Amino acid sequence: MPPRRAPAVPATEDDLVERMANSMNVMVAAVTAQTNAKTQRDLEKRER
Repeated sequence: MPPRRAPAVPATEDDLVERMANSMNVMVAAVTAQTNAKTQRDLEKRER
């Protein structure tokens, strides 16, 4: 996904909050995916 360019109109408070929430959701998703991958690896190691 390409980064969003700054809007020509000055960003409203709501817009900034929404963008921050969006970024946080993306980070949470990334961390969750990494954690799940690590858990999976650890389980596979234990099975050996």
